[in-house]
Amino acid sequence: MINRFHRFDRAMWNRERDFYSELWKRVGLPLDSAITTLFHGDYEHSPVGVHKDRFATFMFPLRGRKRMRFWADRPWSEPVSTQADYASYLEMSFAVDVEPGDVLYWPSRYYHVGETTGAATSINVGVAREEHLTAYEIDDIVAVSSADAVTSTAMPPQPRATVDPRRIAEVSLRRLTAAGFEPAPEPRSANMSLDGVVLQGNSRFPVRWTAVPDGCVCGVDGHTIYTPLPAETVAPVIAQLATGTRTNPAALVARARPDERTEIESLLNELVSRGVAIAAADG
Repeated sequence: MINRFHRFDRAMWNRERDFYSELWKRVGLPLDSAITTLFHGDYEHSPVGVHKDRFATFMFPLRGRKRMRFWADRPWSEPVSTQADYASYLEMSFAVDVEPGDVLYWPSRYYHVGETTGAATSINVGVAREEHLTAYEIDDIVAVSSADAVTSTAMPPQPRATVDPRRIAEVSLRRLTAAGFEPAPEPRSANMSLDGVVLQGNSRFPVRWTAVPDGCVCGVDGHTIYTPLPAETVAPVIAQLATGTRTNPAALVARARPDERTEIESLLNELVSRGVAIAAADG
């Protein structure tokens, strides 16, 4: 098993974003990332046995044949969550055989087990539908400081939770631009020369930005960049990249005030390292 499989290949990650963006239009972007898990093996059945996940699942078979067996309801009455020995429950189940080229979907409420008749490889993409706790979101945006403790006469000192606007901006833009699949693939190398190239943003998954008290935060392809540049400088740069048209980076720098041009160059370089496409100017 390899978890978060999408983070290893940018082209695959982009295909996943493209495919699932149509689902997000209908049901909304998930609060936490979809999961991608690669399964490979010649096991007789899933080691854990029959079980139920909190995810609605899409299965993409890559190699070999695989059988998924389902129960619409829990087939046993014992207070356990899984059953490795499920022979006595087979008559209550139904099975679906899949092979490369198929896509299989099942809702989160179904109990299931995977079976193989030889080596098989598949990728599951799961979208959390149950047991999502708001606390997961709070933990991401709240910083707890033990140095700034809350004290009272009745209780020992307690850490004080603070909400940082820049932290909120970073989490929000990272999730929005990752389009449901975090963590995003690693950035490309920074400090690349932008001479003789043009930049081209992705209008389907555009660069985003928001102002924070001491500058701006930009988001692209599941990554964020902080810049001390003011909103009035950042806005036209990002607007140009968000259209998806080919843009000369030198022209973007030239439009800025002289004292801001170095920061603009740095911002463009960081955007390229995180996902904005580049091409030869004469290409």
